[in-house]
Amino acid sequence: MKNKAFGNTGSEQLLSYGRNKVSKDAVKTVKVKLLKSHQHGQMQYSEGMEIDVPEHDAAWLKNLKIAEDATKNSASPSKPLEDKSA
Repeated sequence: MKNKAFGNTGSEQLLSYGRNKVSKDAVKTVKVKLLKSHQHGQMQYSEGMEIDVPEHDAAWLKNLKIAEDATKNSASPSKPLEDKSA
């Protein structure tokens, strides 16, 4: 059911990409880490934040060198650190 003032009133929210209506649940998202501060609309995001964005937005941010894959530079070491206190 559509409400003229509020759009879709059902439980499924529709997003509009060009002429296509896409279910919000159908949009695949990826986690990216921001390499610098970024503003989207009224929201300000700080450098180092990890955010979930649709795949096409992630590609755009990475192309402009604003973000990288969140798993690219993981903070956890790949092998255990040696104890040098002994």
